[in-house]
Amino acid sequence: GDFAHVRFVHLVPDAPPVDIIAKNVGSVFEDVAFKSYTSFTPVSSGTFDLMVNVSANDQKVLDVPGVAFEKGKV
Repeated sequence: GDFAHVRFVHLVPDAPPVDIIAKNVGSVFEDVAFKSYTSFTPVSSGTFDLMVNVSANDQKVLDVPGVAFEKGKV
């Protein structure tokens, strides 16, 4: 299909659980704690601006612009 398969691994020590959000699309991963990782998840292919927010209060901690998810790639 028109999907890429992605996972998120939280490797930032002393950081709280976070959400990964695609701007203008919505949540990709939610409430991922340090040393945790998600399963591979199909997402629409394309280029997205991502944000990392603290799960507890939605405070944005990082912008990650221009992330490309390629069709058929992992």
